[in-house]
Amino acid sequence: MIERVLIAVGEERMHVEEITEHAVEIASALGAAVTLLQVYSESEFDDILDGMEYESADPTHIAKRNSVVRDAASLVRAAAVDLDVVGKVGVPAEEVADYVSDHDIDHVFIGGRKRRPTGKALLGSTSQDILLALDVPCTVFQLG
Repeated sequence: MIERVLIAVGEERMHVEEITEHAVEIASALGAAVTLLQVYSESEFDDILDGMEYESADPTHIAKRNSVVRDAASLVRAAAVDLDVVGKVGVPAEEVADYVSDHDIDHVFIGGRKRRPTGKALLGSTSQDILLALDVPCTVFQLG
């Protein structure tokens, strides 16, 4: 049974909305809760803090201020689905996998970019890394 779904939020605004709409449709039908997880690399998080002129901050606080996360959260709230927003700092695949296992997530939604077969064989991607790290079902939306 699916009780908790996670959306791994990236910076692809229009695709995050599409992913969120699909995840909300499923969560709503099943009575499941949704978690929006934004993972920042160390350098990305430091740049955000510098830009905001903060010495330090809670990554969840920063994620909740992220416009992409806010837009996705609005879609979840509009459907009256239970929502958690979480921010983490680290390696995305590791942070997503750790969060999934630590919080009993039943299904994960992520976006992936279109790539040529050679690129897929030679270059890793965050989406591929997340997929390989997960032990739960995952829905991948192919982004343009």
